Amino acid sequence: MDIQDNSGAFSPRDLLNATEILRGRLSSSGRFAVVDKSRQEAKLRTLVKQSKRDSYLACVDEACQIPLGKALAADIVLRSTISCLGDGCQFAVELIDLAMEAAVGGGSADFDKSPSGLSAAMRSVVRQILD
Repeated sequence: MDIQDNSGAFSPRDLLNATEILRGRLSSSGRFAVVDKSRQEAKLRTLVKQSKRDSYLACVDEACQIPLGKALAADIVLRSTISCLGDGCQFAVELIDLAMEAAVGGGSADFDKSPSGLSAAMRSVVRQILD
């Protein structure tokens, strides 16, 4: 799933790049089978149509992520968020087991409000998930 920026501190382009970097790091670990982005987007469009919504909405909340993960035949969904207070931020991830609909792992790292700080936090969180 795309990284959700609760703070509004990062541009859509930075968030897209960060999401792709995170996907690449998880995929290259060999521990996760990462669903192809175009397949994920196609399933999301189908879910939106089935829900009779009249526009293509971002799938960022739990109510959408769990059905999307199930539609993709995934076992686990990774939910990632950025939250900031003042100049300090936290990058956090949760691994959501879709059968249990509960968090089964995750990690978090603090960083300064910068793209390079986010990148370092992402590396730290990936290490936490893999340990």
